[in-house]
Amino acid sequence: MNQNANFLAFRYFLVPVSEQMTINQLTVEEKGLMMKQIFTILEQSNKLSHKIRERKYILYLKEKITEEIYLCKFAKEIFRTKYNEGEHDIESTQEQEFPYVYAIINLRRQIILIQSKSAVFRELSTVKNIVEDWFYNEIGWRFDYIFKLDEITNEHIFWDYIQESESIFEVDLRMKSPNLFGGRLEVSSLLKQINFTFNNTESTLKLKNEQGKLKIDKENLDDAVKYITGGWWRMEN
Repeated sequence: MNQNANFLAFRYFLVPVSEQMTINQLTVEEKGLMMKQIFTILEQSNKLSHKIRERKYILYLKEKITEEIYLCKFAKEIFRTKYNEGEHDIESTQEQEFPYVYAIINLRRQIILIQSKSAVFRELSTVKNIVEDWFYNEIGWRFDYIFKLDEITNEHIFWDYIQESESIFEVDLRMKSPNLFGGRLEVSSLLKQINFTFNNTESTLKLKNEQGKLKIDKENLDDAVKYITGGWWRMEN
């Protein structure tokens, strides 16, 4: 896998198809076991496929990284028209191909990372809908649950790391200087002033505590973190 590959981050949820309990739902002791069962089957068969909107989609297991994390390939069936030389005219034939993206699934944190590759999925909404439908085809008929995805932004990931870290030594927030239209956040005004004074294109806010006792408070830093959802951040814990 390309080390520079970009991924879209999603958190998945399993929701009952209706408020009224069904027989299939009664068989579910723990919702997490539904996904675990799918990947146990995937480990045995190495691939699972479903037809969605007249097109086949295949999930291949490439590597089981830990007991809860899987590296997979998610392939999409396409047909390309190939034009060949004929005796009296150009002849066309349909060739089947399966371009794919990498997917990393963390069952414990209910997170799915899907490689962003426009040659396979051109829009975020498309890959989201296809993956939801694919897993529903595995879960829905067995357990009467719907599989839903919510996109995770840089902002959510940042605060997740903060909450899970026992000690924080350093936080870097790299923010692009605002464009002509500015922004609605207070940090945008500060960046505008810095840009006006120095004509810079980027600013970095570095917070550091050598003993790992850095205090990162959402009330004080949330404004800047929202702004860097279009920028970059790094944390050392």
